[in-house]
Amino acid sequence: MVTARDSLPIYIIGEPNSERTHLIDAQLNSLNISYELRPSVFPKTYEDVGFKPYLFRERYGREAKISEAGVLEAHKAILRSVNSEWAVILEDDAELEPSAAEFLSSVLPTLEEPTLVLLGHSRTIKKNLWFQRLKQPLANPISLGKKKFGNNPSITKCGTVGYMINRSAAQLWASSDNYYVIDDFDIPKNIGINVLHPFRPIVYERQGLSSLTGNAIFIQHAFLSRRWLYELSALFKVWLLQGKRNLLGVKPRKK
Repeated sequence: MVTARDSLPIYIIGEPNSERTHLIDAQLNSLNISYELRPSVFPKTYEDVGFKPYLFRERYGREAKISEAGVLEAHKAILRSVNSEWAVILEDDAELEPSAAEFLSSVLPTLEEPTLVLLGHSRTIKKNLWFQRLKQPLANPISLGKKKFGNNPSITKCGTVGYMINRSAAQLWASSDNYYVIDDFDIPKNIGINVLHPFRPIVYERQGLSSLTGNAIFIQHAFLSRRWLYELSALFKVWLLQGKRNLLGVKPRKK
């Protein structure tokens, strides 16, 4: 089996013998990708995982769910153990594209800068990718293993269904205090980690499965928000009016 090179370990966060784990296990086996299963974390108290609910409350204006503290700790437990140049972390609801096997087995460059590479976003639908790129354009493109990634500081809270991280970034992120939701990517950015997003996802979120935290992924990532609905409606009205003028032979006024 191909482990995407021995230097690139792949970790899955999930529960043994769960439906979610069985689904991703079958898919990875079909792609000849091996992995290591790391357990989800279900703390009874915030103190069990060193979580600081008062800082969470200050940041988000609400109380933290104990499940959010558990998910954060599950990711951090892996980050603390990363000693390879790169590592891949997938949640058990990840659904990989066929091209993922080639990407994960490719030779990746060594980046001195601490770098977090998102392989996909939650709640992403393939047919809407063109609109996502229009709404969330990416700058400073960089190629990694024949795939292109870029920056957009405004994209955050878009899920952690799958990402790749280098050792320096893993060490930095793992050392941060526990007081936030795992996909608040302003946190790694604020401590000096370069966060990259895919021009075209390699990993999607499997639809129809319940969220471990119960959180909705829409704050920065909704396909249609009210603002965009309003703007699209205004553009459509202008287009209709112009079409009506053309049909009636109305010439534009000269200035």
